[in-house]
Amino acid sequence: MKFLKTILFILVATSFSVVSAETTAEDEAAKLLNLMNYQALLNQSVAATLDMQLQQNPELMPFKDVMLAFLTKYMGLSSVGPGMIDLYVSYFTATELRELNAFYETDIGKKTIETLPTLQIEAMQLGAMLVEENAAELQSMMMEEMRRIQEM
Repeated sequence: MKFLKTILFILVATSFSVVSAETTAEDEAAKLLNLMNYQALLNQSVAATLDMQLQQNPELMPFKDVMLAFLTKYMGLSSVGPGMIDLYVSYFTATELRELNAFYETDIGKKTIETLPTLQIEAMQLGAMLVEENAAELQSMMMEEMRRIQEM
């Protein structure tokens, strides 16, 4: 009987520590999103992505405000935050998240947070420019593939 009580106690204690670890990881992930000023990052990302789409599809320009309102509604932290917390928790342990938080509280971590959105936008622009500059090559490759398919 003592053996069963001991096993039961260990199982209960273990289940509480697992729940506690998950909560801690979620808390750390929420702290990370806050440190990263994730809402501002989302806003910048949405605005930059929308601007790129409008440049590529100017006929959508009259709908810019509507599209921005829609994207802001569904890309806001209240909508995306819980899923982002789950994603961080699925890839990082509570300890790793604490280490990330400690990094983002340093001067270089803060600079990283401030700089990454600009780097990402410029990287997207660079990629778009390279694709545009080499679009003729893609068109040629597609024509060649079309000929190959027709020969089958």
